[in-house]
Amino acid sequence: MKFTIDKSYLLNRLKVVEKIASLRGINPILSNILIEASEDNRIKLTSTDMDMSIETTQVASVEESGSTTMGAKKLIEIVNKLPEKPILFELNTSTQIMEISCGSTKYEVISMESGDFPKVFRDLYEVKEIEIETEPFIKGITHTVFACASPESRNVISGVIIKVRKDNIEMAATDGNRLARIIQPISEKEIEQELTIIIPSKALNEFSRVCQLTEDKKVTIIISKVKVLFKTENFVLESQLLDGDFPPYNQLIPKSFPKNVIVNREEFLNALDRVSTMVSDRTSIIEFSFIYNKIKMLAQTPEEGKSSDEIDVQYQDGDLDIAFNYKYIIESVKNMDSENIQIGLNGSLSATMFTPINEENYVCLIMPVQLKEDINKE
Repeated sequence: MKFTIDKSYLLNRLKVVEKIASLRGINPILSNILIEASEDNRIKLTSTDMDMSIETTQVASVEESGSTTMGAKKLIEIVNKLPEKPILFELNTSTQIMEISCGSTKYEVISMESGDFPKVFRDLYEVKEIEIETEPFIKGITHTVFACASPESRNVISGVIIKVRKDNIEMAATDGNRLARIIQPISEKEIEQELTIIIPSKALNEFSRVCQLTEDKKVTIIISKVKVLFKTENFVLESQLLDGDFPPYNQLIPKSFPKNVIVNREEFLNALDRVSTMVSDRTSIIEFSFIYNKIKMLAQTPEEGKSSDEIDVQYQDGDLDIAFNYKYIIESVKNMDSENIQIGLNGSLSATMFTPINEENYVCLIMPVQLKEDINKE
């Protein structure tokens, strides 16, 4: 195998595949990138962690076709340090030594045979295929994925449930303490019936990250019984689907609330940030007091002290004291593209809803924290 490629093109493509290369060391070759050079003057880069796989291609000047695998971390480190010039890769197939040359710099790197790399991107049967714009899909990811349970749990709630219809796409996530749901209009005329899938948060985060690198405008989503394939102009990403019954989240979203607050988003986030300085790292709790046209916030740590702040709001529905994990609020509100947000309150132990004023189809529901005082009151 022998090919030449511009550094900038190669580095961009390496950034596409690098994150999936496993660093856990169960199988050493999973920390490698599969490199394939073809006679049509293209190289293909592939990485996998067995749950998720990604491949991307790039034009190169190929003198000899072939394939091998190289450690992702070391390869990216080398390419990063090379000057902005064409890079020559030449593999000695008898020794599996890859010679990398750029200007006066030369590396000799031990590679591993491509035959040991797992076979990926296959066994897709009985597929359904749709094409949508990436912008609303990525927006749906950023507005929901933070509410997923930990990926390590491999539970159905460690993913985002996605429902694709002819005129909209609905995405939702929950970890049991909070819920985020967004509905966005799309135009997909070929969908005859609703498609529902649950995609791991790790795969969606990776799709969003790579799209920012490649700036793809459209994505084709290919769905089988157990896998999903995202195909754009510049890369292909494959992931296992999550199987199971997702909680009936729409039933959990109240239609209305007896107490409602209108607050400036930026002022609210800034006040939360200030007060959080004295939050206990163990609990992350901030106490809120909703009084006439004000929110008072209090954080206290027995070992360090306390902090408080208050902001003006629109509120006339009676005093209410309630406490939250403030991180849940920040992760929800920072995604809201609105000058003001609405907070729907019920009681000190009931779920509270946060919504942007100008976008009623995006809602975040957060369960409050029960304080010791609340328990004593009971």
